[in-house]
Amino acid sequence: MLKKKKYLPFFGLGVLFAGLIAGLVLVRTIQLFRQKAATPVPNFTISPVSQNVAPGGNFTATVRMDTGTYQVAGLDLLMDFDPSAMQITSVQKGAGIANLDQIIVNQIDNTVGRIEFSVFTLDFNNTVTSSDAEVLVVNGTVNSAVTSGSFNITFASGTKMGDVNLNNVLAGTAPGTVNVALSVTPTPGGGGVETVFDNFETYTGTTNLRTVYRQDTASNTALVSLNNANKIEGNYSMAFNYTLGTPDYAGVIRTLSNENWTNYTGLRFWFKGNTSGNKFYVTLKETSGEYWESSLMLTTSTGAYVDMPFSAMVHPDWFSGGNNVFEKNSMVEVGIHVNKITGTASNTGTVYIDNISLLSGAISTPTPTTPANTPTPTATRTPTPTLNPAFTPTPVILQPADTTLSISPSTSTRTIGEQFNISVNINTGINEVVGVELYMSFNPSVITVVDIVPGGFLLNPVTTVKQVNNTTGKISYVLHIPPSQAAQKGTGSLAVITFRALNTGTANITFDTTSIVGAINTGAKNALKSTLGGSVTVIRPSIPGDINDMGTFCGDGKVDILDYVILFENFGEAPTDHRCADINKDGRVNILDYVILFENFGKVL
Repeated sequence: MLKKKKYLPFFGLGVLFAGLIAGLVLVRTIQLFRQKAATPVPNFTISPVSQNVAPGGNFTATVRMDTGTYQVAGLDLLMDFDPSAMQITSVQKGAGIANLDQIIVNQIDNTVGRIEFSVFTLDFNNTVTSSDAEVLVVNGTVNSAVTSGSFNITFASGTKMGDVNLNNVLAGTAPGTVNVALSVTPTPGGGGVETVFDNFETYTGTTNLRTVYRQDTASNTALVSLNNANKIEGNYSMAFNYTLGTPDYAGVIRTLSNENWTNYTGLRFWFKGNTSGNKFYVTLKETSGEYWESSLMLTTSTGAYVDMPFSAMVHPDWFSGGNNVFEKNSMVEVGIHVNKITGTASNTGTVYIDNISLLSGAISTPTPTTPANTPTPTATRTPTPTLNPAFTPTPVILQPADTTLSISPSTSTRTIGEQFNISVNINTGINEVVGVELYMSFNPSVITVVDIVPGGFLLNPVTTVKQVNNTTGKISYVLHIPPSQAAQKGTGSLAVITFRALNTGTANITFDTTSIVGAINTGAKNALKSTLGGSVTVIRPSIPGDINDMGTFCGDGKVDILDYVILFENFGEAPTDHRCADINKDGRVNILDYVILFENFGKVL
């Protein structure tokens, strides 16, 4: 049993907001159906309805919503799964509910097998109406000890869909199924049935990906990263960027835990190469240390599925020994490499890999080919896998400029000589940002810049420009993330500027129109949508009890007999004729004001 939670989901906020977000009433019984076509509208469904995953493999399930004609303002999602069969690694808000901007709960319990997610909007002019909205992206891993079976991800009682009238309009739900080591749907193009090995949808970012696909330290430089432009489906593929030279090969290695591939006949993956004329290899290693490989000439940049039957794999020419038996029951390593072919001009390049699957049943048999030149340091490999054409990358939809920059705090009051920080904040909206050029202005007669440093939004940023002119009041600050990292999305502090107050007055801090936000999938156009500057008011420091009226301010810099005289000349007045005499600002000059003067008598600035 789940313990009672301390949070309030969307439908519980009515207690706090007193009618703003009232408790929704359950008006329809949730019905579970296997296919979306049989699910009443409005509904929640899971896509794909069924998928095949190997023991220890990763999977992605997407929650989708059909609102019918309703304007949806809030969701409470309760989802159950079998924790003995799978573990959920992450739950991400889907693009289809971007308008629902208030996330109350995003919680995974891998002990009892429960996902809880609640989200809503306070702006009822900014709701969601869609026949197929992406609500959640759920990433998970099948437990390696589970070798077979079908396991459902279902919607639990209490799942709700709230409209602008604060009614629960949900009419039905449909579960999704994860089939372990079993498959009913072959991938088109090459025969056989597939079990997902890696679809690159479960990684938290490029850094996480590189902990799995590690640089082969014996090879030249190879860097992998998540890529959302060159893929066959889902959100990401793996980009493999290589450099050839000395040595003339580059690659990465993924370690396996003695995986048993006895029931499988080969590998299938989507592949987009290049026209370099070099050679791409997949290498497998048994627990005994025996290596097997298959290869593909890089002659086309067209994306296609590739089949690599195990029966066609051979020993690399650099390997000797072993028993010449491909023992699939103890796989400990997968290697991905590119070798330079003698005579090719290109020493650098990128290829893209997506949807790696283990195949069972009959699959295409490759036709051996012998290249005109052999790679260095390895010799010619004979098997060349079959390309299954007719697959092209999913086109990238260009995103509009949606990023805003602002100053925090937007207004503040400081005293002369005080040093203080101002944060430059960023909200990327739908954009995925890789770098920013900040060009800003301030009043140098009132404040001066001491320093400017990166905030916490960009991870490990590189600062390429850092220029401050305290005479003209100009800041130029450019920072970006390296190509090895994933583009950043969300809100946070982009930079922190340290100022010092010089003189009394008001200093505006503004963004120049030349500021630029660089983001992927924008057609290399400025992603900056709007800016909001701020201001700082600088005042003279003062001592409580220093009540000499200096015209524009109170105090001559010391508390002495003159202040004593002023206070008692106005003692008992309410209101006083002397604007500085009411020290505690309670509307009357009395003994309480004298206490303040007494405590500070003799002090000097």
